[in-house]
Amino acid sequence: MSAWEEIRGLIDRRDADAVAARIAGLDEEARKEVAGRLPGYLKTLRGRRESWERLDDHAEVLRAAGAGVLPGAAAVATWLNRRDFTTRWSPAYGGHRADPDDPRGPAGGVAGRPGGTARAAAPDGG
Repeated sequence: MSAWEEIRGLIDRRDADAVAARIAGLDEEARKEVAGRLPGYLKTLRGRRESWERLDDHAEVLRAAGAGVLPGAAAVATWLNRRDFTTRWSPAYGGHRADPDDPRGPAGGVAGRPGGTARAAAPDGG
């Protein structure tokens, strides 16, 4: 089973913790594979819904996946803030704000990345 098949299965199960943990163990080649396939899978998920429906039930797991595999801080920031992932429960709508220090959230996925991406993506620039 490829890294992408494993991650896709975890996305389908909506298990953000398992996605973050699995991605932390991927090598650079596997991260690139997942990063290359993730945007297409987002389109697949959107295609299973009505045009007005958001991806509320997949937002957390997709954020975790993208934070862990996309190249560079700008790509990660763009992915995390996609309109598809803005749910009615997000802070923009008065919902719960995630704890940025919780390693299970998207910040945990970025923190486990090799190189300077985690520092570059940090709110204070590292």
